[in-house]
Amino acid sequence: MVLPTRPSFPGPLAPTQAQMSNTHSSWISLLPFPKMRETLIRWEACFDHTEFVKDLIGNLMDHVHFSAPQSSQRPGLTLKLILSRGSDDEARSGLIVWGEPYRAGSWEATPGFLCKWAWAV
Repeated sequence: MVLPTRPSFPGPLAPTQAQMSNTHSSWISLLPFPKMRETLIRWEACFDHTEFVKDLIGNLMDHVHFSAPQSSQRPGLTLKLILSRGSDDEARSGLIVWGEPYRAGSWEATPGFLCKWAWAV
């Protein structure tokens, strides 16, 4: 169980109900998107953590540390992003941080990331 230790904990990083009541991979807690954290925890055994983290941050870390329990279930896709022809954005998949990383508004999702991981957003 995870509980905030300080009242000054940045709002977007405050633990969600799922974080406080479910054992989950610690890297999920680093994302400043409460709804995304809830979704990732709910479907934790159903997606490739290494692939997600690689798409999220590229080659900045050794991805061997991001494994997940296995499940035959897959999260459902609820929306679809269609890119214009000739757009090179499809090859870019990740989140770009333009400001303070604990502020959700500082992050931009690339179209390639949204195409692949829309169910998590």
